[in-house]
Amino acid sequence: MRRLLALTALLAACSPKNSADDTATGDDVTDSDTDTDDGCTHEAAVGWSEATHAKGVDGDYDQVMDDDRVMRIDITFCPADRQAMVDDLDDLMSSGGGGGGGPGGGVSTDEDPLYVPVTVAVDGLTWPWVGIRYKGNSSLTRAYRDGSEKFPFRLHFDKYEDDHPEVDDQRFHGFKELKFSSGYLDDSLMRDKLTSDTMRDAGVPAAKGSFVEVWVDSGDGAEFWGVYGMFEDPAGEMLDGWFGDDDGSIYKADGPASNLADSSLDALASAFEGKRGEEDHTDLQAMVTVLNDGNEDRGAWRTELEQVLDVDGTLTWLAMDSLIGNWDGYGTAPHNFYLYADPGQDGRFVFVPWDFNESYRRDGTRPAQSISRDEVGAGWPLIRILLDDPIYAVRYAELVESHLEGPFSLDSQLARIDRYHALLAPYAEAEASPFTNLSSDGAFNQSLEGGTESLYEILDAGHALGEAYLQR
Repeated sequence: MRRLLALTALLAACSPKNSADDTATGDDVTDSDTDTDDGCTHEAAVGWSEATHAKGVDGDYDQVMDDDRVMRIDITFCPADRQAMVDDLDDLMSSGGGGGGGPGGGVSTDEDPLYVPVTVAVDGLTWPWVGIRYKGNSSLTRAYRDGSEKFPFRLHFDKYEDDHPEVDDQRFHGFKELKFSSGYLDDSLMRDKLTSDTMRDAGVPAAKGSFVEVWVDSGDGAEFWGVYGMFEDPAGEMLDGWFGDDDGSIYKADGPASNLADSSLDALASAFEGKRGEEDHTDLQAMVTVLNDGNEDRGAWRTELEQVLDVDGTLTWLAMDSLIGNWDGYGTAPHNFYLYADPGQDGRFVFVPWDFNESYRRDGTRPAQSISRDEVGAGWPLIRILLDDPIYAVRYAELVESHLEGPFSLDSQLARIDRYHALLAPYAEAEASPFTNLSSDGAFNQSLEGGTESLYEILDAGHALGEAYLQR
């Protein structure tokens, strides 16, 4: 009830007095400004063009995902909207936060945080009536409890198109949604992007990202919210960008049964959110049934499984995931991945990992991950069943060796880590409470070496474990 009252008040305070009918035909604006009842002005788009604001263009990765700069993003709230977003998060944390979300707790509610409208400005261009809301499980809940206000969030560029036709099908350089990682539990501020880049180099589909500095004005001038990792939506533009086709069904792991051990439709429907495509889960059910079939004729089973699952791609992901060390992915937690029925592979499901802020981890505070994954039980069939098969086990070892010599090689990893550290340094040094998740003033500078969780030590440990596995 409290959320309903807050939303009703928000709409009353911030709904436009009238809608403009005229739309400019030039490249400067799309519509006249819209005032709200609380005196806030939602200005029209500045610098509108087909390439920067319209649907139907490919995502401009060179512009949006530039590895050589930290893009500045300015977000402007109406004060009432910002307060409604804060109040809603307080409501969620007091009524439902603290139960789920894996180790450490997350938001134990079926409700998503509240969307409110903002204006986004980048490089002299603006996008009005963009939806913003908080996102995340433990990275949101635990940061909130710690007193931080640097939370993960997402931007939805045509969220308000029904009420504001001037932003119908609005895009940000071809992207409909962008997701922002706050670097929670990551003093290096790069784990999410570093893992995504490494996975992509290995041929694993993972959302492409970049680093951004986020500034927010809620009526009292711009505040620095810190440096974030900005990522494309794995169920959005990434499908076209990686697969060249977004017509297949894609499911987001979203519950305990997403360990893939139960092939019943009820279990799969409760555990996987259908993001597009058929969304009836019958195609997913067919794959999970074959995976768990246990056919004594292993050759026949492998043939059948490879018709519904990209097995080699799954093993490619698993080998890299094992070398990197991931506390919060499949095999330790039933979330942070998607399954895409790729039309280019006749509908075979492809494993798409996601959300890597707890990767590059090897210390003793979480269950250890060996390269063999012998510790993983039958409750994780995508790992246990594949690695227990002698043919797939040989292929897995080949992939471990290939990764050690290729995308996970010390030379390539160290070069990327050092480059990103230098790029992020000025922004990390500018972060300040409450808009930071860094564990101490010197944590960023100490994140590369000098401790069990530092990136150099984690990288060395992954290599040592990988080499020992190959020599066993």
